[in-house]
Amino acid sequence: RVGRPAQSRALADSLSDVLARERARTPSPARPRVLFVVAREPGQIASFTAAGRETYIDELIALAGGSNALSGSRIRYPQLSAESVLRLDPDVILEWSPLGPAGSAATEPPPAGADAGDWARLGGLSAVRSGRVHALHEDLWLRPGPRVGRALLLLKRLLAARRCGS
Repeated sequence: RVGRPAQSRALADSLSDVLARERARTPSPARPRVLFVVAREPGQIASFTAAGRETYIDELIALAGGSNALSGSRIRYPQLSAESVLRLDPDVILEWSPLGPAGSAATEPPPAGADAGDWARLGGLSAVRSGRVHALHEDLWLRPGPRVGRALLLLKRLLAARRCGS
């Protein structure tokens, strides 16, 4: 569509190679339950939109060695209450936000436990107690495209830290 068939094919082949390589790897039997929040009212712990099954994010979570906490949902992007999140009790919470700390654009996920902020109000959650709440600021998390390999590797790193207990 952009008039560059050779470059497009090379990029598509590269992406296919990364995904095939990751699918071939045997994930750890310990698959942390991951809640990926795609929208939330800032400062509020009341209403969330999260990625359910059969979504791009669901596939990334599985490829990275995790289990989507919403795999049983019939809705692809369900709305959740704080009570629903407490019932799910995920091991890891990943929250996409378009802005980094202090409203700046960010290019890397923060270190483990960073940006737990509002989530501390739900201190009974396993993810909060273990410091496994991560804010993700790049749009690569919500836009499947050539950078999906990068998103997958970053997610694997976050989930591997969970399995190692670091």
